Amino acid sequence: MLNKNGTLAIQLLTFLVVAVLSSALMLILIQTGTLSVRAGNQPSLLDTEFIPVGRQGTIAVTRFDFCRSVDEKLNCVGKTDKFNVNQEIHFRFVVESTTSYGQIQIVENYRVKDANGNIILNADTNDDFYFDIESDQTKELITINDYFVMGEPGKYTLELIVKNP
Repeated sequence: MLNKNGTLAIQLLTFLVVAVLSSALMLILIQTGTLSVRAGNQPSLLDTEFIPVGRQGTIAVTRFDFCRSVDEKLNCVGKTDKFNVNQEIHFRFVVESTTSYGQIQIVENYRVKDANGNIILNADTNDDFYFDIESDQTKELITINDYFVMGEPGKYTLELIVKNP
């Protein structure tokens, strides 16, 4: 019985020594250039895109005003909800957003519909407005303004699109 345990230990030790020596020989041959390794563009086995870690937080429009105009400090001048034909309709709104790694990213766009529900100004992704802001706060208030020109008299609907990509 003692002889079998000794034989098994010697065989295991011999196998480990052969594995280490053959690995060392392969590494030496690769290092000297005798053997070459193909370095291809193979996808990584551990693809980090599968890990569901993304930007988390909140985004909310906390204030919205229609104005006759908006000054350079983004103050609403002449708040109103009644406008004349071919008049510029200015709007101003405040977005509260949480930061992610010290940054705030907001995408803003809008769509305007007439009284019949027909889209008269469509929100195309080419017309998106991007806001990239760095901040050391956990939440920030961002004031955004824009305008469109009113056509025929009637009731219009403004659909505001605010995203946090």
